[in-house]
Amino acid sequence: MASDAARSAHVAQPAHVAQPAHIAQPAHVAQPAHVAHAAVGDLAAFCFREGFSGLRLVADENTWEALGRDAEAELKAVGLSVTSSVAARGLQADEAALGFLLAGETVEPLPIVAVGSGTITDLVRFYASRMRLPFFCLPTAASVDAYSSSVAAMTLGGSKRTVAALPPRGIFVDLDTLCGAPAEMTAAGFADTICKFTALADWRLGSLVWDEPWDEAIAARSRAAAERCAAAADLVGKRDRAGVQALIEALLESGRAMSLAGHSRPASGAEHHLSHYWEMSLARSQRPPILHGLKVGVATVMTAEVWERIGRVDRAEAAARLAPIIGSSGTSSGPGAPGASGTSSGRGAPGASGTSSAPAADSIPGAPHAGLELLRGDEGAILAEFGKAGPAIVATQRRFLALDGAGIAALGRSVLANWDQIRALASSVPGREATIDLLKRAGCPTRPAELGIEEPLVEGAWRFGHSLRDRFTVRRLAALLGLDAMPG
Repeated sequence: MASDAARSAHVAQPAHVAQPAHIAQPAHVAQPAHVAHAAVGDLAAFCFREGFSGLRLVADENTWEALGRDAEAELKAVGLSVTSSVAARGLQADEAALGFLLAGETVEPLPIVAVGSGTITDLVRFYASRMRLPFFCLPTAASVDAYSSSVAAMTLGGSKRTVAALPPRGIFVDLDTLCGAPAEMTAAGFADTICKFTALADWRLGSLVWDEPWDEAIAARSRAAAERCAAAADLVGKRDRAGVQALIEALLESGRAMSLAGHSRPASGAEHHLSHYWEMSLARSQRPPILHGLKVGVATVMTAEVWERIGRVDRAEAAARLAPIIGSSGTSSGPGAPGASGTSSGRGAPGASGTSSAPAADSIPGAPHAGLELLRGDEGAILAEFGKAGPAIVATQRRFLALDGAGIAALGRSVLANWDQIRALASSVPGREATIDLLKRAGCPTRPAELGIEEPLVEGAWRFGHSLRDRFTVRRLAALLGLDAMPG
């Protein structure tokens, strides 16, 4: 353990709201987070205060050695009843892992503690939410923003999905453990924070032209956390204690933003969709997984480049690029045109039947046509690409797959009506070179090849990654404008 000075690193949080032991905490209630020296002791004190007499620890072989074994001994020493489930290395958040948890369940289920980082936390969050059990986090690395989130990233039926769950009753962070984590895990956490610049721009874009929900206050919190983390890039790269603390606090704030929003948009955009594609592809090929944040960081470089392209397009060029799509109706709004007023989007984009004279999508000539096929998607191509996961993915894409010529024209009018705001979003995103600089200073890879991701996987992610979510991101905007050449 570290010096007593580290005890002062406690982060004050809103007061915990007590719940009956068998009922999980509502997503809108803030969790107490302790970033300190005596995290396990804080967890024990919390349990006694809340009336919990026993706990079940869940770890894998790595996180058991990092913190789990010592946590079990310390919790038992103060009189708590503890059972532990330790999985083999390589645990994934999927059906097999859920079976592992269920097989080790006690007759009288205990509150459950995730001892680990992203995979274990998401797995335990999902399991505890479905079993209606309180759960806690003992992070072993500042590698992800999953700890305080209310959604879980799960691989179900071979498809990477973000599913609703509940946040933990408490998060107890031992800074010594985080500082001692492998350097690549700390780098992954930094990359998973820096991606918020592109993710937030994507979120706002979707709200402008695709009827996606938006919350300015939540977005501001998420961006402020990313900016604080970016300012600590050099300290994170040195694994300095102050840098690691700044990183974990930014990650926790990002998770809270997702909990408040009730979805992952404050933290996840096109860069995550590319990463999800790589993760699914590696799993299908039975290749070793790559840390989530490292993949996201590399993908953020790609999406930052696309946002740069968008920022260089003035209104006149945007109008010229959209003219074949909008047709002779120009910028006027037809019935059902989403966002035609230039403020917020409507609900008519998919399959809109307005009076526009725009041609059917299949007959749109010129450069934008190939991009439009990517924007809309192709059901047969999705099914062929994703195999058994294909039908579930197609189901998420129904709004895009239903787009006809009038619907695409309405979408084009909405984009043009909001072009000034879209360019402002582009200017809010650090450019490609600035993103690379931030990542390198923190010790992060910046190119797919550094992670062993070959060119065919990069091309596949660029073509199909956006199909994994029903969201309008900069990837789809680039397709609509005919600016969808693969970055990099």
